[in-house]
Amino acid sequence: MTFARFILCAFCAMFASTAFAEEFPFEVRETTGLRRFGYPIDAKLRLPNPVDDKTKFRIISGKQAVGQVRPVAIEDGKITTVIIDMSVGLAPFEVKKYILEYGPDVVQDEAKSDMKVETLENVYRVTGPGGLKYDVPKDLLGLFHSVQGGKTDYLRPDSTGLVIQYRDNIPFRVGGAGPWGTPTKSHISRSGPNAIGIHFESVEPLRGNREVKSTVDLTFPRSKSWVRVDWVVDDPNGFVSGLGVDLNCQIKDELALIDFGASNTIYTTLKKDQFAFMNWRGPAWKIFQYTTKTDLFAASADSKATPPEGWAHIMDNSRCVAYATTQHLSEHGGEIRTFGDGRFQGWRYFARDGEQPATGPKVFIFWFHFVGMPVQIGALTSPQSMQSSPHVGMSKQK
Repeated sequence: MTFARFILCAFCAMFASTAFAEEFPFEVRETTGLRRFGYPIDAKLRLPNPVDDKTKFRIISGKQAVGQVRPVAIEDGKITTVIIDMSVGLAPFEVKKYILEYGPDVVQDEAKSDMKVETLENVYRVTGPGGLKYDVPKDLLGLFHSVQGGKTDYLRPDSTGLVIQYRDNIPFRVGGAGPWGTPTKSHISRSGPNAIGIHFESVEPLRGNREVKSTVDLTFPRSKSWVRVDWVVDDPNGFVSGLGVDLNCQIKDELALIDFGASNTIYTTLKKDQFAFMNWRGPAWKIFQYTTKTDLFAASADSKATPPEGWAHIMDNSRCVAYATTQHLSEHGGEIRTFGDGRFQGWRYFARDGEQPATGPKVFIFWFHFVGMPVQIGALTSPQSMQSSPHVGMSKQK
């Protein structure tokens, strides 16, 4: 998983005097056996006691300040929670130790970068690593208006974007105006230098004058050309059977090149009128490829087979859009759909056909990584690395 998002609770008491900096030791641990190069860490930290809103923060590694700290919760003028953004390099199973230092006299020393976010008329324009530019619609319709790196366009116009599947399998597009014309709200939640965040809140109309509340957070790290999407739909009545994302990826060659992360990598090519999809329920998975006739392309051996990895690449000879999710092992499974003309869909399901979805929040977390070809050089990381973030926890160091 790309980012680690944990609430770390400190149990030590605050010093009575605020003249001295407080220290909260924590560690980042690689647990998957993968080497990480500049891996983005995104950790939410709840402070042991609220502190004054003028308190300053920094992250210390040895004697060097690293990373970015931003208050994310302020109650009665006091900071209760912060987010830490930084990047780390880790060998397989390596542990690195850090200290969050905070107090009125702490000297903040944040890295400079060329990351920035601009508020334009209808979009937020995020400039990421290597000049990659993302145009994100303020009303969330389509999820992205464009993603561009130099002269390379990664998306075609007019993607559907985020989709809610109602319990009778009717899809509803997310964003824009909600019931009674209520607009989707959005704001910049983080403005760099190590990460940029955009937050959306909306009310989505469904059938029969029903509605659900939706929140979406997009996070753009400084060290990677990917976007993490955290989507939560409040569903107290069990209306929602699935959440999906639908993008129009740019494919300019005669064939689209496709990789599926099943229990191993399955690859194929698609003509403009062809499409292929991988679906799964628990560990069992199947891949179909067809035009008008459905043909089974690959399948797991049985229901006890190695579960799918839950990622895909859709590519031509010059660009790749990679998708990954950590929630592919959920009870009701999911699906990845790819089309020869570049269209791409990722789905997480919360009920089988004909079943009543459970009540309660519905969560869908996924990444899109935009890189040049060959993907092994352009990505500088693997889909498995996005899916399995290093662990962030309290450290015993003083």
